[in-house]
Amino acid sequence: ETPNRLTLVQPVDAAGLLKQMTVALDDEGSGVTVLHRITNKRPRPVELAPWALSVMRGGGVAIIPQEPQADHDASHLPVRSLALWSYTDPADPRIGWGPRFIRFRSDPARKASTKIGVGNKQGWAAYAVDGLLFVKRFPYKDGATYPDYGSNCEFYTAGAFLEVESLGPLVTLAPGEAVEHVERWGLLAGPEPRTDDDTAAALAPLLESVGAP
Repeated sequence: ETPNRLTLVQPVDAAGLLKQMTVALDDEGSGVTVLHRITNKRPRPVELAPWALSVMRGGGVAIIPQEPQADHDASHLPVRSLALWSYTDPADPRIGWGPRFIRFRSDPARKASTKIGVGNKQGWAAYAVDGLLFVKRFPYKDGATYPDYGSNCEFYTAGAFLEVESLGPLVTLAPGEAVEHVERWGLLAGPEPRTDDDTAAALAPLLESVGAP
């Protein structure tokens, strides 16, 4: 297409879906826009949700924002959903439950699978490895129905790799209809932030420079 833009098209698969991905690099900086598009080529409607997987190099940690905290008198309702799979051990040391961030780490020595899903209204997740901070931003739509108990992002690891996944809402596509899901990616040099304050400070300029999709 252009030096900064590439569209990949997969042949219609066995499920009758045509999947396309357009990757566009910003003219300056590390920003990338990734457009995922699914078209229903079946002769009947199909219900689905876009599911965008980024497979990360092992040895790092995914950083997932928690929703802002408030005391009991200020808020009586739940503010996030959290999905656990049958093979997810909540006590797994690869999962760190913090008040401001969840940390989900890959460990080559641990081959067992683990996965979590999050209803993430903040609309971003990050990955830190080998002196680099990667962030992907994705939409959250209030009132939409997301798969896997309301998850719009999911994280999976087994051994030496980790997936940072974003999901769109469930939709029903008539024959010939399409749905799109957009992510914004960015990259910044910097060590893995260890504390919540360091994490917030390190990611703030990257989130601002990447911008929402």
